[in-house]
This record gives sequence, C-alpha cells and structure tokens, in this order.
Amino acid sequence: MGVSLFAVMFFMLFLYRRIVMAGSYVTITGKAFRPRVADIGPLRYVLLGVCLLYLLAAVGLPLVTLLYASLQKIAVAFPAAGNWTLENFRVAMTMNAVRSALTNSLLLGFGTATIGVVLMGLLAWLIYRSRLPGSGLIEYVVMFPQAVPRLVFAFGLMWAWVVFPIPIYGTLWLLLLAYLTVFLPLGVRTIAGVMLQIDKSLEECAQMCGAPWAFRVRTVTIPLLVPGLVAAWLLLFIASIRELGASILLMGPHSKVITPSIVEIMVRDQFGAHRGAGADPDAGGRHRHDRACCRHAPRRRSPRRLRMSGTVMQASLRERQHRLHRRPRTSRSIGLNCIMAAFRRCAASVSTSCPANN
Repeated sequence: MGVSLFAVMFFMLFLYRRIVMAGSYVTITGKAFRPRVADIGPLRYVLLGVCLLYLLAAVGLPLVTLLYASLQKIAVAFPAAGNWTLENFRVAMTMNAVRSALTNSLLLGFGTATIGVVLMGLLAWLIYRSRLPGSGLIEYVVMFPQAVPRLVFAFGLMWAWVVFPIPIYGTLWLLLLAYLTVFLPLGVRTIAGVMLQIDKSLEECAQMCGAPWAFRVRTVTIPLLVPGLVAAWLLLFIASIRELGASILLMGPHSKVITPSIVEIMVRDQFGAHRGAGADPDAGGRHRHDRACCRHAPRRRSPRRLRMSGTVMQASLRERQHRLHRRPRTSRSIGLNCIMAAFRRCAASVSTSCPANN
C-alpha cells in the first residue's frame, strides 16, 4: 500500500512539474499594469451565497456546536435551565496537564513556523530559482512525507530515534523535528506558489548591477515574498497546534501537547462512563455471598502442599529479582517499552470512534 501511494504521488508531481514548467504564471514584473475587474453581473450574488453557505456548513456550524456543548453539564439538543454552566471552562483552565500541554503546543507551533519558513523558503528557492543540477529531485524528496500517513511516518521516526544514541525520544525536540518533516510539503507549496508569480528578470537585473546573492535575496526576493511567507507561517503554526497523528506516538510524559491531551481526556471520560454504566448494583451483595460461601467451604489443599508451593514461589521470585539486578535495562528494551506504550495510547484513541466495542 505504501508503494502504491508513492507511485501515485510521484506521477501527480511529475504532471504538476510538466504543467508549471510549460507555462508562465508571472504576475509581478518590472512593468506596471492596471488590474481589470471582471464583471459577472447578477451571478456574483449566487456565487456569494454559495461561498457563505459553504463557510457556514464547514466552519460556522462545527464551532457553534462545540461552544453550545461546552456550556452544558450534559450535552443535549434542548437543555434545561439548570444544565447551563461555565464549570467546564474552569476545570479545563485549572488542570495542570492542560496548561502545560497548551504551553508546549504554543512553543512548538512558534518554533515550527519560524524555523520552517526559513528552511522551506530556501528549499523553494533552490527548486524554482537556482540552476543547481538535480534541483527537480529535491521537490520529489520534499513531497515524500505527503504520501505517507502521519501515524506511519511518526512510527518510523519513533523507531529510528529510540535506537539512536541521542536521547531525544519523548522530548519536545523530537516533536519539533517531526513537525518540520511532516509539514515540509505544506510550507514549500505555499511559498512556491507565490515565488512562481515573481518574474526572474527582477533578480537577474539586480545580478547584472553587481549585487551578490545575499543582497539580491534580501532586497528583491524577500520583500516580494512577504505575503507568501506570512501565509506559510500562519499555516504552519495552526497545523502544528492541531497535529495529532505524529504527536500521539512521539510525545512523552513531560512533553505533552494539547491535541493528544484532549483525546486522552475524552477516552478517560468515556471509559469511566462505560464502567459506571456497566456496574451492577447487586454485585456487592453477590461478592459478600461468595465470600461467605468460600469461608464455609472445606479446604482442599493440605498444609504441606501449601508450604511447598510457597517455597517454590519465593525461590522463583528471588531468581527473578537476581536476574533483574544482574542485567541492566538497555536502550533497546526501554525503546520497545516506549513503543508498546505508544501503541496502547493509539488503541485508546482509536476506541473513541468505536464506542460499541467498549
């Protein structure tokens, strides 16, 4: 399945490069021109209504639903007067885990957006402006994370850095590296779309006047790329805040971020509700009756056999403790335990979409 995804991505990227290189999409040149407004007549009201309807259904309705449910003790369609509350916001803001996760998410978002704009802008310039041999292959490598599901890509990163001698697994540094990798196609495509609209002749004129490369980029390219750089920064920041697939496998106990923390709280509340709903009120009485029956039941094992079994258990326990003290835990065994813990977190998050299996 992964090979088929790669093949589809490479084929579509090949078609994209053929289309882009065959035509010209320059809108910013050294010559001034006056933009013309296209008059579409009464059709503009129809198009405006379609756009507003789409925004209402895709953005407005989910946000209003979340706000409506957050103001209730129990989320229902038609709540009573006593069901309205602001306690949910107070509890969320007073939880230390939520505040630390939100702080980590903001730090990662700011770092990913700032470092990513510089790195991805340089990559976009190398792909579409430089005469470097094989610059087209860089775009295929850049688009590689887009063809892999983020959960699978995060598992590969986790396995690689668990066995790597640098201990950054479970820290914010690994999350920053993962974000910069998985959002690489997003940043490069955003900046490249603006760069294709700038005529190469502007940089060539500065080069003919004797300006070095750094001076040309600082005085010509970057000022014209400011709208694209700001848009890429905002997209990277927002995408880093809401990232789940890579974060749920790579975060540690001291590097939690907000989206997996929300999923963990939802899973905890759902499991608690199911345990409470599945509790039998007569279970306590039955347990007391079973203990009373067991107290009057005859003993089937002799004292000698009990002493022998106790001796064997103590011997096995001492042998196990001796092995544990004799063999220290290696980084590979710790890494395998981390991987198993991450898979358990994944299973818990997936179970939220299948409540019937709980």
